[in-house]
Amino acid sequence: MLSAKEKQAPVRHIADVLSGGIHENLFPAHLELVPQLNEVYELELAFYESQILSDEEMIRNGAYLARVGDTFTRHFLMCSGEPIRLPKHSSSRLRSFFETNQFKTGYAT
Repeated sequence: MLSAKEKQAPVRHIADVLSGGIHENLFPAHLELVPQLNEVYELELAFYESQILSDEEMIRNGAYLARVGDTFTRHFLMCSGEPIRLPKHSSSRLRSFFETNQFKTGYAT
């Protein structure tokens, strides 16, 4: 049981909870996530960026957001061109990796 001092989250109607996606519940409407964001830790980091950074800081330094309002982030613009150019002898598996993971931060920036 919760003690009287502990705050409980307000109870919401199930239809209200299920009608919105995770994005609508975690992020303000003016923030757009990068495509291909599909790992839980990436979603967590995007959420923390949105909580800690100002809009200007997210545009300049954010790694998991494509757009803040009408402005694309630097990370999105840097990664949205052609995928990394690989030597012709590169395997199809390697080529596929870089095409699929175009916005991943581990190698992108």
